[in-house]
Amino acid sequence: MSERQVRAQQLEAAASTRIVMLDGAMGTTIQQLGLSEEDFRGELLTDHNTDVKGNNDLLSLTRPDTIRGIHDAFLEAGADIVTTNTFNATVMSQADYGTEHLVREMNTAAAQLASQAACAVETPERPRFAAGALGPTSKTASISPDVADPGYRAVTFDDLREGYLEAAAALVEGGVDLLVLETVFDTLNAKAAIFALEELFAELAELSRVADTRVSAYPNAGLPNEFGEYDETPEQTAALLAEWAETGLVNILGGCCGTTPEHIRAIAEAVAGTAPREIPAAPRNLRLSGLEPLEIRA
Repeated sequence: MSERQVRAQQLEAAASTRIVMLDGAMGTTIQQLGLSEEDFRGELLTDHNTDVKGNNDLLSLTRPDTIRGIHDAFLEAGADIVTTNTFNATVMSQADYGTEHLVREMNTAAAQLASQAACAVETPERPRFAAGALGPTSKTASISPDVADPGYRAVTFDDLREGYLEAAAALVEGGVDLLVLETVFDTLNAKAAIFALEELFAELAELSRVADTRVSAYPNAGLPNEFGEYDETPEQTAALLAEWAETGLVNILGGCCGTTPEHIRAIAEAVAGTAPREIPAAPRNLRLSGLEPLEIRA
């Protein structure tokens, strides 16, 4: 049995006995740090001719200490799974900054940072995991960005498929235990991503097995206020998710935009001891493995 298959069994075992905790928001946590253009550039892009501040995915290369610190904080707060800093680490999104050439490197580095953080604190009794995040990209395949030309598309299905495949392959190479397709606003983009993941799974023979599916919830800390900030407290978020857990709706819980380590700690405490959702008797015929599209977050 390969190490990856062992990790898959460990995650399956954990999710079958308790509610597994995902981490919180990477993007809004980075925003709160107030990093400068120089922080984003590092020594890697000192002569780059485009501003890169706000390109969070670069930080896995230019400020790995910052990203590792965020992972550590969420793990300390009770997360079982930390997601990679790769929300926009595809050639489609990186084109906005002229950094397409770094896509594979930033995905691999992000996966290594998340994996190292998880391994550093796991125990035989409580393994921790790294999830490779695949975001929605900055382009949509279903809607024209030009109101004067409804038929125009800034990206094709094949562009998306190839971009997602490149990113996912690098995340696997970097050592993630599972893949997460997140924050989907275009179902055609999601279809391209799933198609790419199926291609990737087909290339790795060990990734062909049938498994049941589990349900995860990864909500924002409410809606942003007029300043783009999130006001929902850890206690409020935890109370809502505790209700979902108590009614048997979920197997994995975490947080997205606006959620902090304090949110994750509060959620973990609120659902401690609550049984996970029971899996239906009839499994879906999906090709899943230790590397699988765990969820799609809309």
